[in-house]
Amino acid sequence: MVLEQHSCRVQPSLAFTNAIPNSKEKEVYIDGTLYADGMVIDQREQGAYRVKERQHKKYSCKQLLRFIRKLWATQQTEKIDIEEDNEKYVRTTLRELFIYMVFLGVLTIVVFGMVSSNMHTLTQALKGVFVDSNMLDESTNSTGPSFTELTRMEEFWDYMTQTVPSGLFTENWYNARNVSNYGYILHENRLLGAVRMRQKKVRNNSCTVAKDFRQEIKFCYNAYAPAFEDK
Repeated sequence: MVLEQHSCRVQPSLAFTNAIPNSKEKEVYIDGTLYADGMVIDQREQGAYRVKERQHKKYSCKQLLRFIRKLWATQQTEKIDIEEDNEKYVRTTLRELFIYMVFLGVLTIVVFGMVSSNMHTLTQALKGVFVDSNMLDESTNSTGPSFTELTRMEEFWDYMTQTVPSGLFTENWYNARNVSNYGYILHENRLLGAVRMRQKKVRNNSCTVAKDFRQEIKFCYNAYAPAFEDK
């Protein structure tokens, strides 16, 4: 026994209306015919409906562009005359100030958000090891100058042979026990590659000598700054 199944298409009820559907009605096209909530829209009214729909979309785009222009309007783009339209000038000025404050806040968050608080802590710790620490004279068991207090070449070489190696290559813990892992600065910061030192010099005449002493003082070196660097 063979069963045949036939598909049939049920046409919707052809109830015509001359009303143009609003945006809340359910609209659908079937074979070129517009239906709204099951009601057939008259062919003569479909053209008017399409025109109204295009006008509505065009009006929405204009509203959006008008809002964007109003948001970013400035005194230069609007060409406001202060004497004729003082109120508009005040509104535009306050809007510019508000947008600038928002921009400044976002910029501050982005810039300072990329800086870790550990960077300052590490810098201060390394400064305490290599710059602020005093040398030790083992023969007299007395402390010597720090890096910023060096005045003679002999003191500089003592600094290079005592303070720098002990800071770069830590061998003992605070309790005088030997470390198990070498190559760390302050026991936690891994030293990558070889140690390189760069000399930066301050050029002569980088500071001002009093007029009464210029005949006697021929050399004057200011404290280091990028503006006084001898390149």
